[in-house]
Amino acid sequence: MTMFAGLIVPGEPQNVSVEALNSTTISIRWDPPNQNEKHGVIRGYQIHVQEIGEDGDSLLNQPIRFDVLDGSARSYNVTDLQPDTKYAVQVAALTRKGDGLRSKKVNVKTPGGVPSRPDLTLK
Repeated sequence: MTMFAGLIVPGEPQNVSVEALNSTTISIRWDPPNQNEKHGVIRGYQIHVQEIGEDGDSLLNQPIRFDVLDGSARSYNVTDLQPDTKYAVQVAALTRKGDGLRSKKVNVKTPGGVPSRPDLTLK
């Protein structure tokens, strides 16, 4: 049982997986916390996406947070990411008592983007 500031919050979502769909979009899938760790009605999920540095360990910038306000959701696509970049992804369940434990980090790397066609100005 996880106590957080005197409240019992949900345990971590299970079986989190992340897949790069293209150079700027990743798809995240998860299962809800174990039944005995829900501690209330799951109202939604919070997804944290944070860039990983070149060394593969350090986290850069602040995590980007996405709120999925659907307790039955099991997947979410994050768009507008940078091409050819590594990200760490975590998912937390939300109840009225707050957000629960974050899942273990799952790393994903977006593929390199296709260079855009240069703008040609004809004179």
